[in-house]
Amino acid sequence: MRIDMELGSRSYPILVERGCLNRLGSLANLQRNILVVTDTGVPKPLVEAALAQCPQGHLITLPQGEGSKSLAAFETLLTRMLELGFSRKDGVLALGGGVIGDLAGFAAGCYMRGIDFINCPTTTLSQVDSSIGGKTAVNLGGSKNQVGVFHQQAGAGGPGYPPYPAAPALAAGLAEALKAGLIGDPQLFALLEQGDLQAHLEEILCRSLLVKKALVEQDEREAGPRAALNLGHTIGHAIESEEGLGGLYHGECVGLGMLPMILDPQLKQRTIAVLEGLGLPHTIRYDGAAIFRRLCHDKKADSGYVTLVRVPALADTGWTGRPFRPCPPSSGRESDEPGYHGPKPDVDPVWGKPRPRRGLRGPGAGPGAGDRPGFHGPAAATAQGRSPPIHRPAGGGSAPDPERGIPGPHHRHGPVPADPQPGYP
Repeated sequence: MRIDMELGSRSYPILVERGCLNRLGSLANLQRNILVVTDTGVPKPLVEAALAQCPQGHLITLPQGEGSKSLAAFETLLTRMLELGFSRKDGVLALGGGVIGDLAGFAAGCYMRGIDFINCPTTTLSQVDSSIGGKTAVNLGGSKNQVGVFHQQAGAGGPGYPPYPAAPALAAGLAEALKAGLIGDPQLFALLEQGDLQAHLEEILCRSLLVKKALVEQDEREAGPRAALNLGHTIGHAIESEEGLGGLYHGECVGLGMLPMILDPQLKQRTIAVLEGLGLPHTIRYDGAAIFRRLCHDKKADSGYVTLVRVPALADTGWTGRPFRPCPPSSGRESDEPGYHGPKPDVDPVWGKPRPRRGLRGPGAGPGAGDRPGFHGPAAATAQGRSPPIHRPAGGGSAPDPERGIPGPHHRHGPVPADPQPGYP
């Protein structure tokens, strides 16, 4: 299926079909210098297929995972293009998941004030969401997507959707499809409720992209309606950063971040059922005050306030532009100090409800809630309201890297960082 993003002079085609990796030349001109950016998790046959269509292709392979979404990797790409003599007429091709797409797109948007960018997503999450729309970014200071630009693609099309719906990475990616259903497509939501993902995967991908396409065409730079796509992301990014970038899949954090924003109790239970069916978490234990401090550094925060997207009903979103809650001061003072204007330590600052002594938990909280193997969210805050360090399972694993915010090899999904394994055509 071909979908056309209609943005005037910045319009581009999107291909969604098996085997479309071999048709990259129909998306954009590959008969020029092309920097092919990929990572160590992308299967070699996919890399070879992309390079075969780029007579002047130059390959750069980065380590798989969130650690590559950095200013250091960004500089590596720019330096390589400069060394190769890239001009404004050349281009960058991203072959990988969301990390590679965001990084390569950012480099393409900045090199010589912008060169062509072709996005070839290889993971479910990137195929249903991040591969289109023009948002590019890298992480900074352990926080998600703090540095980036809007830079629309010359085209987008992947090697085909993954064939293994039971895979954890695929399920996590479908959390973005669930978001799309909640904000704009009841039929998409129903497909996910049915659970037969193999039979409906192509339709799920296409419907997800169509929801995003409609919002991007209305509001390319997120000044209004496009903000609906942030459902689950503001809180989700805070959870992701607090866990340590790479600790949970991005899609898992988005799913967790959506739940408190669903106002209809029945719809919330239906959403929880979908998450359970996908094998994704819907309860988590964390320090609410720490999450709230992360919210205040969200790139969408404005003048000390945070606005969140809410879902009153299926395919309905609402936000008034008013602040959700005032942010605490960024001076580093603890919440029990005079002059602190945020919530008291015994109140959950995100949900606005009393926080249990053992720490905030999601639905179904009780003894052992959130204590699944490998879970490494923090326990309850101390009596002083201070945020405890992130809890890691005992008995192994290296300490987190303070420079990159990446957990050691004991993180929940094993030694492979959070960027999911790509699917095969």
